[in-house]
Amino acid sequence: MICQSYTIEGLKVRIRCDTEIYSTISGYLSSLCKGKNRLKKQPLEVAITVTDKPPKLPPNSVKTIKRPSIETYLNGNDIYFTSKDGSIIYLDPINRKSKIFFTQKILNKTVILFSLLGGTIVETLKYDGLHFLHAAALSNNDLKLLISGDGGCGKTTTTLSLVRAGFKYLSDDSIFVEEQNGEIQVSPFYSHFHIDKNLSDRFPEFTAGNRISIPKGTKIGINASETFPGSFIPCLSPNVIIFPKITPAPKSFVRPIGKIEVFNRLLTQIVLAPDDEISKKQIELLRKLVNQTLGFELLCGKDVYDDPSSLLKVIKKIKRTNGNSTEI
Repeated sequence: MICQSYTIEGLKVRIRCDTEIYSTISGYLSSLCKGKNRLKKQPLEVAITVTDKPPKLPPNSVKTIKRPSIETYLNGNDIYFTSKDGSIIYLDPINRKSKIFFTQKILNKTVILFSLLGGTIVETLKYDGLHFLHAAALSNNDLKLLISGDGGCGKTTTTLSLVRAGFKYLSDDSIFVEEQNGEIQVSPFYSHFHIDKNLSDRFPEFTAGNRISIPKGTKIGINASETFPGSFIPCLSPNVIIFPKITPAPKSFVRPIGKIEVFNRLLTQIVLAPDDEISKKQIELLRKLVNQTLGFELLCGKDVYDDPSSLLKVIKKIKRTNGNSTEI
């Protein structure tokens, strides 16, 4: 067994794992943001074992969340994550202890493996007031921007275009939301962008002009701050949320949307905690985030695809008005 410690958003994570999986686990955890120093009661202790016979779910476990590759169960205060290959994670978020049993099959499916391991960390951080949101975050002068939506809606494309145009970025996909001194702030889960071959071809400067072989259907991580030094920021307090949507229209434009619609859209970009009290706090945090921001839909037309720099002209049309400021 190999023992190693990592810090993720201020949470100390102590890992004990089999030698055969150490490099994979270490590579993933090292890519996550350390975050600012926070006072924690105790670290998260994680024991990882590779086995052909993972333990079964305990009796009376109740399914709370079902996703395409992972299911979540609750048994008392204990949380369990399972995957189709038989891998299982036990998490005690109160005492911060986790036991992970990976099968040999999952070692070749790192996306699912990282989702399971990342879910353990994300779930624990909810008990510290940090809640995961599927969104990008950027800043430019007084514009503090979140870009949210399902995979494939254009978050990374939009983020890369704005960083190229001078915006500072926090993440292109995954952030944590928390309340600090009555204000909602966001911080990154990881700072690396994840791009496919198409994005690599469209934004060659982010790969330093190198021709990187990216197999179809896969993505690689890149550090955008290496191309644009000083462009990464560790936190921001959002005042605008944009939901991009790719359309066949010749020109892109933005339209304001009401706070109830913003709230409902954001609700699809989080994973509610199995614990009812924690999930209520998530909902309240989202409500405060929506009331702190203005919401827009960004219709990305052909002009953005042909010339990503044109996106900046569209973003500049956003005006901070009170048009949809009714609180929810």
